[in-house]
Amino acid sequence: MKLYRVAWSLSLLLFVTFEWSSGDVHGAQQDATATRLKPSRSTSNDTKFVSCFGKGQPTGSYIVRSPTLTSPDGLHRAYVEVEAIAFRPKDEPSDSEPSCENTSRLFLAGPGDSEFKLVYTQSPPDISDGNSLKLVDWSADGTNLLIERTIWKYESEGNLTDLVLFAVSSGMITAPDLSKILETRFGKDCSSENSVLGFTPEGNVVILVAPVKDTYYNDGAISCVKKKTPLALDAKRASQAVAQVLPADFKIRHYGQFPERQASRK
Repeated sequence: MKLYRVAWSLSLLLFVTFEWSSGDVHGAQQDATATRLKPSRSTSNDTKFVSCFGKGQPTGSYIVRSPTLTSPDGLHRAYVEVEAIAFRPKDEPSDSEPSCENTSRLFLAGPGDSEFKLVYTQSPPDISDGNSLKLVDWSADGTNLLIERTIWKYESEGNLTDLVLFAVSSGMITAPDLSKILETRFGKDCSSENSVLGFTPEGNVVILVAPVKDTYYNDGAISCVKKKTPLALDAKRASQAVAQVLPADFKIRHYGQFPERQASRK
């Protein structure tokens, strides 16, 4: 399990147009001698796999922000932002294919806050150059925020989807070792396609484990399961173990409120 004590800091982001620039810096992880494509901005519920490429071809730089997710008690609001910046070292030809790096951020606003504050960020070299965060839900008591995290390498196939939890009371980010948890439950050399669904009423995290579609890029590892299987991770053990295998027809209840969820309930 990885724990991060996160400092609260304001983040000011400028709207930028879609054009090449050599003077602006979009993150310390990118070399100062690189030419970068300024990002276009958009809002979407799907912030997974934000990339500089589409169908294998470079398409530009992007910043995608999620809608705001409000806790069930209405005291906290959160959103994520995933930035994919296309860049090319200046010593490379202008017609060469650019590289791409992602920076993903989580922002939170508490009671009385007029502005959102940056509470968590991930970017190279500490995490893979391809990475994203996607808001999932708040726990029923509003104390924990669940985020789906995906990491990948642009130069290789395959990706890893796991989760991070933000605790409001401590400001702590917890990243359970999902691969180890599944290995303990299903055995070594176990592969799966994972998705993060939400919380049980008791506060356990629910993930969906599915068979891998292509084992070629998983070094021959076998699938953990033969069919889609929902699992509940034990909150009392910091989500470091499977509490139970849930019924295949288990229905997730959403506790946090996205704008569209609020509208649908009116």
